Amino acid sequence: MDKILIIDGDTEYVQSLKLSLDKLHQFEVQTVTSGKKAIDLIKSNNFSVFVIEVILPDMDALDLLAYMTQKRPNTPCIVMTDQGKPWF
Repeated sequence: MDKILIIDGDTEYVQSLKLSLDKLHQFEVQTVTSGKKAIDLIKSNNFSVFVIEVILPDMDALDLLAYMTQKRPNTPCIVMTDQGKPWF
């Protein structure tokens, strides 16, 4: 079963995504609300895909993306935001 890691500071939003994906019964979905927790999970798990919000409460999401790229270079990453950051 493919494992998905969703990283977003909005607890309600990540739970909503998890519930929607769980209904498909095709994925194991884990969620975290901080970059530091994501790093801990990435160190000890293999994920099929990462889903990350650009704005995280405890670290710069670009730093986390750089870490994920170094540690898991073949894992796709979906970047999302509702912040309207044109520079991104």
